[in-house]
Amino acid sequence: MAVTWTVSEGELIQNAIEQAANGDTIIVGPGRYLEHLDFLGKDILLQSSDGPDVTILDGQDVWDTSVVSFTTGEPRSATLQGFTVTGGHGQPYVWDIGRGWLGGGVYIENSGATISDCLFIDNNARHSGQSHGGAVFIAQDASEEVLVR
Repeated sequence: MAVTWTVSEGELIQNAIEQAANGDTIIVGPGRYLEHLDFLGKDILLQSSDGPDVTILDGQDVWDTSVVSFTTGEPRSATLQGFTVTGGHGQPYVWDIGRGWLGGGVYIENSGATISDCLFIDNNARHSGQSHGGAVFIAQDASEEVLVR
């Protein structure tokens, strides 16, 4: 039986993700959430209650991390919906020609995801070396699917 979790400003969204099970929904109230999120391989819906204009995921300009990560085999139905994503710098990566960063706002690697009704503001992956995907970077196995709408 699917459960709906609610998160209010001042609470941690990641705590709700950790408690959620596949098929659950997490509804996030308006506010600025200063954290980095990992979907932990779960097939969940993470949705704002009032849209991206008032619900902000803020990575706080912390280096070497994205604001949201899908990296542990999430299916395409794992969904991020209705947020402003800001303050991300991306996952570090070492290329043959030097170090770079990937996916300031969202980093997806060999996982699926659906990203819907999100705004990406002031994220970057523009450091030295080869850097890509200020908003979203997708490193995919051909068998995974990502939908960004």
